[in-house]
Amino acid sequence: MLHVYSSNRVEVLAKRLGNLLREPLSDPLQADHIIVHSHGLERWLSLQLASSLGVCANIEFPFPVP
Repeated sequence: MLHVYSSNRVEVLAKRLGNLLREPLSDPLQADHIIVHSHGLERWLSLQLASSLGVCANIEFPFPVP
């Protein structure tokens, strides 16, 4: 399912994403896909999710191709 959120503060978006990821997928081997625009943001978001959820695993960060 596609969820689109917008905000001027990445902290708010990270918190909303953490709340969304608390509900497990129906298939435990299926990865969640989160699209971000840079590797730095991917790393920061992984750390934020690990901090709020206890672990950040089985998440893929594909980059959009122009």
